[in-house]
Amino acid sequence: TSSSTHAAPLGIGSTFNDAKFALFDAARVTVTVYVFWVDPNDNTQGLVVDTVSLGSYTEWGCPDISINTSTDIGTGLQNTLNIIDGCSQVGIAAELCFNSTNNGYSDWYLPSKEELDLLYVNLHLQGLGVFNSGAYISSSEWESDDSYHYATYFYNHFYNHYQQKGAASNVRAVR
Repeated sequence: TSSSTHAAPLGIGSTFNDAKFALFDAARVTVTVYVFWVDPNDNTQGLVVDTVSLGSYTEWGCPDISINTSTDIGTGLQNTLNIIDGCSQVGIAAELCFNSTNNGYSDWYLPSKEELDLLYVNLHLQGLGVFNSGAYISSSEWESDDSYHYATYFYNHFYNHYQQKGAASNVRAVR
């Protein structure tokens, strides 16, 4: 899995120096990227969320095409690769994340369902991360019907919510 590393232990919502994960963009301006998950086996490893949403009217893509995905933490990158390999539709959420070079990094991906749930619980509910209201797309296809994917609503959270792949929603990349 892709993850961010720091020599000192990471904490949810933390930075290298204090309470947030600081990175430097190409102009050497400090930007804040929030830690939303810390590896329980190595507290110098974790996952961070991008500072901005990549789209608000974006589709998961390729309804009626079954793509092998997982809902587990640590599977978002592989899900993203599977979606890109299995879906030729242009401008979809996985493609936006995978092609992002925000903050000077090129290893962004669309979070899995459980990673997205952690963004809601560990950041949004704590007032961190500046999320839009509405649904955010996960990289996890709904197991019961390949024309749906899991989504998390950031104003009325449902852990097991699903929506059609053609529905337009918010997109936030993680790494």
